[in-house]
Order: sequence, then C-alpha cells, then structure tokens
Amino acid sequence: MVVKVSVVMPVYNCRTTLGRALDSVFAQTLDQRRIEVIAVDDGSTDGSGADLDRLARDHRNLRVLHQPNSGGPGGPRNAGLAMAKGEYVFFLDSDDWLGAEALERMCAMADEQQTDVVVGRYAGINRKVPEKVFHKTLPRATPQDVYETLAPLKLFRRSLIAGLRFKEGQATHEDQIFTSQAYLTAAGISVLADYDCYYWVEREDGTSALQQPLTPAATYFPVIAEVMTNVADHVAFGPDRDVLMERHFRQEVYPRLRARFLEIGPEEQGATWTAARDLVKAWLTPGVQALAHPFWRVNLHCLEQDRRDLYEENLRADIEQGPPPILVEDGRAYARHAHFRDPAAGIPDECYELTGRLWPAHRLTCLGWAASGELTVGGEAVLERIEEPQTAELVLRPRGRDDGEHRVPLTAGEARIDLAALPDGGHWDVYASVTVAGGVRGEARFGSVRDDGAEVPEPRLAEGIGVVRPYLTEPGNLSVELGGEIPSGMLPVDEAVWAGSARLRLSGRIEVPGASKMRGELRIRDGDRTFPVPVSLGADGGFTADLDLAGAGLGRWDLWAEITVGGAAGWVRLPAPVTMPPAGSAGRLLRAVPYITDRGTFTVLVSEHRALRALRRLQRRT
Repeated sequence: MVVKVSVVMPVYNCRTTLGRALDSVFAQTLDQRRIEVIAVDDGSTDGSGADLDRLARDHRNLRVLHQPNSGGPGGPRNAGLAMAKGEYVFFLDSDDWLGAEALERMCAMADEQQTDVVVGRYAGINRKVPEKVFHKTLPRATPQDVYETLAPLKLFRRSLIAGLRFKEGQATHEDQIFTSQAYLTAAGISVLADYDCYYWVEREDGTSALQQPLTPAATYFPVIAEVMTNVADHVAFGPDRDVLMERHFRQEVYPRLRARFLEIGPEEQGATWTAARDLVKAWLTPGVQALAHPFWRVNLHCLEQDRRDLYEENLRADIEQGPPPILVEDGRAYARHAHFRDPAAGIPDECYELTGRLWPAHRLTCLGWAASGELTVGGEAVLERIEEPQTAELVLRPRGRDDGEHRVPLTAGEARIDLAALPDGGHWDVYASVTVAGGVRGEARFGSVRDDGAEVPEPRLAEGIGVVRPYLTEPGNLSVELGGEIPSGMLPVDEAVWAGSARLRLSGRIEVPGASKMRGELRIRDGDRTFPVPVSLGADGGFTADLDLAGAGLGRWDLWAEITVGGAAGWVRLPAPVTMPPAGSAGRLLRAVPYITDRGTFTVLVSEHRALRALRRLQRRT
C-alpha cells in the first residue's frame, strides 16, 4: 500500500516520553499501512536507541536510523526527511504526542483543499500555544494567518519540502528558515482548528532546548537575519511583509533586549546590540514600527539612532517603575515612558502614542433577569493609568454585521439591557467600552474576566422576540442569542410508553419560568408535513403529550413543543427519556420505532412492516 504520510521524529535522550510519542502514532485512525515512522536516534546515551530497535521489531512501519550526535534537532530531521517516502511528511518531537485522528484529519484537509501545509491545532502542556492561529478552521489561509507558529510540527506535502533542509548544529530556531520557506512557497495553507491534533509539551525538568541558556548572539542573530531576508525575498514591500517582519522583531529580537540584556557580560551585550541594530536598519519600516507596542517603538528608535544609553535608561525605568501613566491630550493618548518629550532625547511623540491601542480592564460580577424582563449585567470597566474622567458602557453588536450597534450605560456597577430595543434577532456580542474626556476610547470583549458567582441565567421568553439566551462563548466572552430555540433540557421527558394501538404517551416537566401554555407538533424530517399533538399541562408544570401515529405516515417524525410565557412563545425539540419504549404499530401495516438522535432528542421512524414489504416484492415478481 502506498505510504500516505511519513512521520519523522528526532530522538535524543528521551526514553521517558519516547513510548508515548510513538504509541500516539501507532494509535492513529489512519490505516497504519499508510503511515511510516522514521525515528532518528541522534546519539542518545540513555537507552533510547535500544528502545527504538525493540519497538521496531513489533511495528513493521517503524524505521530506525542511528547516527552520532549532531548538536540539535535539525540534523536528525534532515536525515529522516531524506528517507521519507510518503505523500506528506509530519514532524513529531519525542516529548509530544498526536491526537488519535490527527493524521487522518490533516491528510483529508490537504487532499480536499489541495494545500501544501496543514497547521493542526496545538494543545499546550505546561506551555502556551499561539491561540490566535487556531481561532477558527481556515481551509485556505495566508502566511500572515499562521506565521505566529514557525515550529515545523505540521503536515507538509513532501514535494514542497523535498529541497528544503533544517539548519544543523543549533539547538533553537534552527527550524525557522525551513518553515518560513515552506509557508512562503506553498501553493496553499490550511488551518485545522476544531480538533486537538498536537499535544505540545514543555518539560517540567527544565531540560528542553528552549529552557537552556541563551544562544550566543554571534550564533543566534545570523539565523534570524537569514529568515528575515527570506521573508523579504518572497514578499513584496508593504503591509503583508510588515506583519511578518514585526513578528520576528517581537518574537526574536525584543526578547534578547529585555531584562536579561542588563545581566549578560559586556562583550555579549555589545554583540547583541550591534546585531539587533543591524536588523533594525535593514528591515524596520514605518509599517513595522506602527505595529509595535509604544515601549518597543521607543526602543526601535533608540536602536535606529544607535542610542544605547537612552535604551538602557528606558529599560531600567520600565523594570523599576512598571507600566507608565498615560497622557490624554487633544484626542490622543501617549504612554509616558522615560524621555517622553525630553528635548535632549529627541524621540518623536508618535513613538509613544497609544491611540487606538487602549483596552479596558473589565470584570463581570453578576448576571440576571430583572422583573421587567431586562437583562441585568453587573460589572466594571476602566482604562487604567489615566487620571482624566471616564465613562463606561456595554456595547452590543450583531455578529457578522457592521450595523445595529446598541449602547447601554454601565453605571454604579450595573447595566440594564432592554433586549426588545435590539432591532434584529440572532447573536449579539457584548463589549466593554470606556471613553475618556477628550474623546479617546478603548474597547474589549466583555465577560472573560468574571467573579466565581457570575453564573449565566436560564433563557427567557420575551414578547416580540421569542427565546432570549445569554451565553458565554468558547473564550468565555458574553453574548446573547435572540429568537433561537428553547434548550431541550428545559423540558425533560420522564417517560414514554405505548398507551394503546399506534398511540405513544410522553410525560415530563416544563422548567421554563412563567410558562402558561404548551402545544405539541410532530414534524416530518426533511419535509413540510406536520400534525398537532394534544398536550395537557398541569398547574405544577407537569405535561402529557399523546402522539397518535396512525395519522403520521412514512418518514422520520420529530416531536416539537411550543411554550408560551406571557405574550411570548418559543419552540423546543423534546428530548428523549432515559428509557425508550420498544417498537410498536403506526396503523395500516406500518411500524413505529422510537429512537434517540445524536443530539439526545426524541424521534419516531415510521416504516412499512416486513410482511408488507415482502408482499410488495412478491407482487413485483409476478
């Protein structure tokens, strides 16, 4: 069978995690005959090589190569890539492991979209992962969408990378030129964000490459210079290139100029400063500078002007004093870092400007329903380090549209949202907005920071709207859905029994506050036929629904109920009881089979009896 994917794994002194990594490959849902595993033992001294040989005897698709230690993962990755036969190549580190469906899903995405790189979602174990990359699945992504992650722990089409090689003999950042080159020459890139494909581990014992002392500047910066030059060779001058270059300044240059810069020896300080200054002179553009935080905008200016004295004063002030106060003036905001408007320093105001980059600190304290039907939101929002008066609001915006914004004052720790004032149904996202005297404003999605007691209240029925459902999104932000369905959990079904020929009786409870009426309806799946279901509603909220299936006809029938509260009504699909009744009759030689759907709801399949089907076959033969 043709190899679909080659999994290349460098191995060096990782005996405690090696089995877990390989087991995750051997447990893949993709046919093992379509997977080859190439493990390259890079001179291990802890017995990892012997473990690989033992595992290879039990797994025919595991190939093992032993070689002298090369000084980093680039060498064994290159050796494995040279041996690979698969249509795709996946690089797996021996500390990490794969989700069971990872290779099948990623290969399917590449096949379907004809893309050369698939970036599968990372799950961080003791480490942060670039969540922004995995905000949503992107069948066709741009290099700018994925450039935050330059680790090679991805699926590559082998024809794309056949001529690429990793930089050898270096423990960190050896992979950047490889992955950057692949991104920038790929015919297409996909992001698979709805499944944890790769479990990425930071070793707790402090022995991973990224936890080791800093690579000397003389070795480190030429690699960064090479990858930034590669960007310039493949991406034209302009905003797209600026995004990629800013990522390298932020991820590779700035960290070498933080507090540790003051702790290294004079020779290493000088080499670091000179190398960083050369990168600034080569690749800093107004677009890159505009993307930077003010602290780094100031220091990029110091690098460009070769003012190491100013830079070190700024750095010490930032370490000792923390974030600076913010000045609001003439509709603009400025971070008052050291040397702000110091004539001797001559640093332009725009290096300090924060306008458009202010995000309020916010907190959700409680949620509930007012007696009048308004949604009450307790909380606070403030732009910190600003002395001028501020006003806070909650802003509701319809998802997927640019119109219809609705603002509600957040005063004395509370906002009351009249949902009937919103012009349309659908999903509305809630933002915290803070305005400073002078017109400067900052906004952020609201709800992700909240008190322990800030529970989401149950959905309500509102006149003229239907179902109103507050909820928290996956990142934990507050949103409201208007006009959706009542959650089926609010109408639990306790029992379903046959109450006569072709008659099913369901009994349960209504847990919708204030419900006064209930009516039922059977709806044919994938069609427009319906018929009513008599429902009796007790004063205690209990209900009984009688399904006379003799009038149904062939098909799959879903049971719905309409609940009325005051002048508002909403529909809900009824859930299935824990114990389902057996198959029964639907009259006229029809058979009724109640069953539970994947969503846990109640459905009845009405079909012909086997005897009737046999009779029809006999008639066709004669």
